[in-house]
Amino acid sequence: MKGRDEYGMVSRSLGRNFGSSYEQGFREFITGQPLTDAEKEQAYLIFAFDVLLNNVDRNATKQNMLTNGQQIMLLDHELGFSFTQVFSFLRSPEPWLLQPNDVSGWIEKHYFFPQLRGQQFDFTTLTPALQRLDGQFWQAARQHIPPTWRTPEIDDIEAYISQVLAHVSSFTQELNRVTQ
Repeated sequence: MKGRDEYGMVSRSLGRNFGSSYEQGFREFITGQPLTDAEKEQAYLIFAFDVLLNNVDRNATKQNMLTNGQQIMLLDHELGFSFTQVFSFLRSPEPWLLQPNDVSGWIEKHYFFPQLRGQQFDFTTLTPALQRLDGQFWQAARQHIPPTWRTPEIDDIEAYISQVLAHVSSFTQELNRVTQ
């Protein structure tokens, strides 16, 4: 990989790196560069996805995604489900409501937040896709998770996502609130 443009990005990444294929034409985003219409449509979905998963590390210094101007490819979800790192008694009892410390602490630092702020998005269009994360989904997911990865956090993640989905209307309202 030495000698390629991507070498710098990969060499700055902590830990082991794995790539299954090289996607020609994809590059890092340039901070401050306006999004194409195709990227903007995907950006609001990625933002909602990251907020749902508590993925705190998709920001200006660590984008964890590439684009070719039409498609966005997500990478690296190592800090997804970050709520599992917090003692359960300290977690919000209403995870569908975005807490002020989360909004100012990491949500406003999301890579796409500056470009989405003040824009109108109908986050309710996500409801049908989110509702597919039902009991049947979690049962299938558990069957596909390698035994060595089956930890108590899986139950925490299911409970958290299920709580949010039980209040999906409030969650989508919260997404609209913070991006206004």
